[in-house]
Amino acid sequence: MADDMEQTGLDDRNDKTGNFSASKDKSVSGSQEGVVRWASKEKVGGGMKFVKPPPPLPNKPWEPQFKMQLSPPDFIKMRWLRGVCVYSELTITNHLPTPQCYKMKCTDNALFRVRPPMNFVDCGGSATVKILHTSFTLPDPTRHYFAIYHVKCTAEDVRSRNFKRIWKSSTQPDGVIRMPVCFETNDTKVTSSSKKAASTMLPPTGKAVSKSGSTETTDDKKKHSKNSSKKKKH
Repeated sequence: MADDMEQTGLDDRNDKTGNFSASKDKSVSGSQEGVVRWASKEKVGGGMKFVKPPPPLPNKPWEPQFKMQLSPPDFIKMRWLRGVCVYSELTITNHLPTPQCYKMKCTDNALFRVRPPMNFVDCGGSATVKILHTSFTLPDPTRHYFAIYHVKCTAEDVRSRNFKRIWKSSTQPDGVIRMPVCFETNDTKVTSSSKKAASTMLPPTGKAVSKSGSTETTDDKKKHSKNSSKKKKH
């Protein structure tokens, strides 16, 4: 997460995602977009493998609790298909007596897009956020989450839609929540490829492990080859 996620001051570095049209059939990269909404385990079939729901992420001591209603309430569930752009939806409902403005950030813009990243929610109203994801390798679910901030605003703010005036570097959010993301997939190659990659990794010392269990560095191998060549000459 960027440095601004560790502070109360916020900027717009992760919010420049551009316009999104739901009528398009292809993603920006040209891959087919799969319409995948959040669903319970009973509703999703096709041999999907569900990962264990991630634990909730606590707020920092100085951060106020999130006061609006979220659906889903605990974490973002996304279906993962290799190289295919899929999305999940999050609904934010405002039961507070004043209009609210939310701002949503992700841990990695190369993997996720949030649209719209900022929006106003009237009293008693709701807003739908679309979270898009594309990757060729399954992301580590322990490293990614979405941070959502909200702050009260006026009716004039809603009419003018001036986000920069609301989300200044000195803005103190009225509520904060960090929602983990977990993936579901039926790609059996994910598990086998990850095991293969782990088995071919070198130890932290940079020494190669032989079948007999001994270790020798590259320099050791060079010295050994030189000594053997000298013995042959004699």
